[in-house]
Amino acid sequence: MPRKPTKRKITRNAIERSMANPYELEDGIEIPEQVGRRTCYPWDNMEVGQSFLVDDKPRNNVYQLVKYQNNKPYTRREYTARDMHGGVRIWRTK
Repeated sequence: MPRKPTKRKITRNAIERSMANPYELEDGIEIPEQVGRRTCYPWDNMEVGQSFLVDDKPRNNVYQLVKYQNNKPYTRREYTARDMHGGVRIWRTK
């Protein structure tokens, strides 16, 4: 005949141990500067009408890169890309 499961009595001490925070809180620690990926393309230095040639990446990757730059919500810059002899050229249009 199978045994009936026994009910465990949960003590107050067991509850306090399970709710204990294993992390130590600290004050006065400065937040370091956020370090993101650096780009190898001159997006920030470009003026309207300037362009550069990308010849070391597949064409589709370059078009996706331009699409990503155009979809950034915090910038008012726009770029366009065209296939050229030797690679893909990217222009800043706005």
